[in-house]
Amino acid sequence: ASSTMVNYDWVMDHIEDVTYKELFTNRTLRLTLIIGIALQGAQQLSGVNAILNYGPEILQKAGMKNGDLGTGLLGGINVLMTLVSVPLMDKMGRRSLMLI
Repeated sequence: ASSTMVNYDWVMDHIEDVTYKELFTNRTLRLTLIIGIALQGAQQLSGVNAILNYGPEILQKAGMKNGDLGTGLLGGINVLMTLVSVPLMDKMGRRSLMLI
């Protein structure tokens, strides 16, 4: 295995014993923390929250008569796709889906 690979087995075996200091001093935990922060940052930068917050205005300017209805539909699709993705993550694994 590569020296840059995260040892997830070690992380899962020691997860309850980890201190805040170890998050920054242990290479495996630090890399895991950085990946988690990067994924959360990417999610915020993707603009999904802006679409949901400004959805009614965007949809009305795009020609939809009832922007609130459109935003409700967008929210419903979001929930539906979340329900689809949870079993998919269990079946395929998070890592393989992130690589797609």
